[in-house]
Amino acid sequence: MKKPIQIFFYYLVIGILSGVAWIYLPKINPSRFSFFKPDQVQMVDSLLSNDLGLSADTSSLNPMISTYADTLPTVFYESAHLSYSSRFLKSLESTYAQMNASVDSNFLVRVLHMGDSQVEGDRITSSLRERFQDRFGGSGPGLIIPNDPFRLNPSVTISNSSNWQLAYIYNAEQRVKGLSYGVLGGVAKVVQYDEAWFQVGVAKWAGTHTKNYQRIGLFIAPHEESIAIKGTIGTTIVIADSLSGTTALTEIAWQFAQLSPTLKLEFSGADDLVVLACSLDSTCGVAVDNVALRGQSTPLLNRTDGKLYQTMASQLNVGLIFFQFGTNMVPLNASNYTFYKSILERQFSLLMRFYPNTPVVVIGVADAAEFKDGHVSAFSHIDLLRKVQREAALKYDFAFFDLYAAMGGSGSMEKWVNSSPALALADHIHFTRRGGDKAAGYIFNSLVQVFDKIDRLNVPLSTVNLISDRLLWLN
Repeated sequence: MKKPIQIFFYYLVIGILSGVAWIYLPKINPSRFSFFKPDQVQMVDSLLSNDLGLSADTSSLNPMISTYADTLPTVFYESAHLSYSSRFLKSLESTYAQMNASVDSNFLVRVLHMGDSQVEGDRITSSLRERFQDRFGGSGPGLIIPNDPFRLNPSVTISNSSNWQLAYIYNAEQRVKGLSYGVLGGVAKVVQYDEAWFQVGVAKWAGTHTKNYQRIGLFIAPHEESIAIKGTIGTTIVIADSLSGTTALTEIAWQFAQLSPTLKLEFSGADDLVVLACSLDSTCGVAVDNVALRGQSTPLLNRTDGKLYQTMASQLNVGLIFFQFGTNMVPLNASNYTFYKSILERQFSLLMRFYPNTPVVVIGVADAAEFKDGHVSAFSHIDLLRKVQREAALKYDFAFFDLYAAMGGSGSMEKWVNSSPALALADHIHFTRRGGDKAAGYIFNSLVQVFDKIDRLNVPLSTVNLISDRLLWLN
């Protein structure tokens, strides 16, 4: 049995240690911890005032301050067929702020819509462009390749001398020197060079915003010889410039008081002229560019000159990317698509390298069907394909838009083909322009819901209500 004096000192030591712990160890405030579960509603003000260490007084808060700290766990949201993480939301906040400020601050934010034949001919993209420019300002068709022998671009008219040739990154026979492919994945290069010219103008059926541009620019690949450029509007010479030979990417642009001038550009002097893109833009607002690579399952970013590509990308101020590939995987009926997931992840890694901190929305494959035994039969394996696309997208903190589900799921393509007017072509794979507009509406409206969320998260705390979106954990 312990002596009374020993018991006294035993409890004395415990008391002293407890007192020290009370003084020096941090207090635990239950309001600092947020537990997210499916279908649980989360109060926004606790995230603002506690998790970011901000005062409840919001008078000094920047209206676009991020509401998601890096120390918070990644939360996944799903709303209007769009799945995305809190990290995607944070990156989109910055783009949304830029878009909102672009007109008043007089700068341009670009949106890239890259995809396969589903987006060729500005299908889907043209409708997205009109919606973005209607909301945020801006005009013009954006980036184009100044050689369109098949007249695929409905928004512009392009004519040129016969010594221009299209070269795409996937065409080995026409591959350009030094893999000088830019953001569009295709270029216009001069062959049998003496002099060359092209002329651009607006098409009469261009969209309301698309038909207006004031700034015309060129991205020219490295070239050894100097290049003389003459520009005329009608019979009036408006441009007389000369570019020295250089090993760097060259960007040159001209701004006009006249809206949408039909401009003829004539080139002479160099025998290695390669134009990566011609830009037809407004001076501010949002530009939306169509990057169509027919027959490809990815944008093949691994085949380009990384330094040149990244230089062009940084010049463009790209704020958002839509990534829409997968149509060419549909005919391949596989038991699983893990191989395609690996291919996508390689491209996603390059996207993150070339466009750091830029939000990416991966648009999943649409429903499709084939003729089998005299009947139209929906492809049953599309469900597997879209799940792989979703997994890869969320792994890289990209958003995933489920176009398959948005249009109605399995069998919806046949309904789109048979609708009046038709929303899809008889091949039961590609949309008509009306169908492209409908798909663009689904995509844009899903983003509008995220924009609305950002607006709610950044209003003064006294007016904040609740986040209404469903919160999902991914294992």
